[in-house]
Amino acid sequence: MFLFPFPLESENCNISSIMVKSYAKLNLILRIFNIRADGYHNLFSLFQRIDLWDGLTFEGHKGGIVIDSDSPHLPLDRTNLIYRAAELLKKKSNKNNGLKIIIQKNIPLGAGLGGGSSNAAVTLLEINKLWGLGYSVDDLAGLGMLLGSDVPFFCHQLSSAWVTGRGENIRPASLYSDLWFVLVYPGFPIQTREAYSLWDRSQIENKKELTINDNNNTISSFETLKGRAFLDLLENDFEALIFNEFPVLKKIKKHLIEQKAEKVMLSGSGSTVFGIFFDEKNARDAEAYLKIEFPNGFIRTVRNF
Repeated sequence: MFLFPFPLESENCNISSIMVKSYAKLNLILRIFNIRADGYHNLFSLFQRIDLWDGLTFEGHKGGIVIDSDSPHLPLDRTNLIYRAAELLKKKSNKNNGLKIIIQKNIPLGAGLGGGSSNAAVTLLEINKLWGLGYSVDDLAGLGMLLGSDVPFFCHQLSSAWVTGRGENIRPASLYSDLWFVLVYPGFPIQTREAYSLWDRSQIENKKELTINDNNNTISSFETLKGRAFLDLLENDFEALIFNEFPVLKKIKKHLIEQKAEKVMLSGSGSTVFGIFFDEKNARDAEAYLKIEFPNGFIRTVRNF
């Protein structure tokens, strides 16, 4: 997380204005297992932070919690995870401090890139510092679970991590150090709840009952692999279902394969499809090609970070 402090001229401001980068993620592995007693699913996932970010600017404010953004599609009320994160810390700490948070939105909404969860985590971390609350990262990650299953990963600010359970168990991972990803967001979101509903229906129809196996062997095998061999382990249980519902995503995958991607996958519950490249030029060429094929999409080359 990077901070960019600069003075703010405002009679309502009692702190300097601070801009913080809130990074996106990809799911390089996403396995879905049994439904838990709390209604969530147990997962086994490999998260990778990427160099795509929203900018969150924090300003002192006398009028409670205020959210503003350059995105016309982002809700600015209590449904926004940033607002909920700030309110959660206010209640827990019994603080009456006000705060204005301005969001420069670069991560597409409903894209499977964790933008909202990342924003929430950065809000927890930054308010904890600004207000001198003294909570540990584990404390904040625990609060983050109340906001979303991906939030704890972002609280820990790891580049790569194995994430299990509902999202609360996080173990650092060490991946291939030089990867390029071409992200293709087709211009429409997929709601996480909708994706899990598809998954649950598919399990009932196929009369499957998944249980969690010992994942230590998988993790161990991954960590001993180098170079291209690790690509064989990458998979997303949502992919076939989501591609069935949204055929354009399958078309995007086909184009990325034709453009020399080493591996092409759906991220999270979608709707972003991404190609993995070892060569930056190939990635940039693929990006240029996909921008012609999908002029209304969000297409970006990023690297692991």
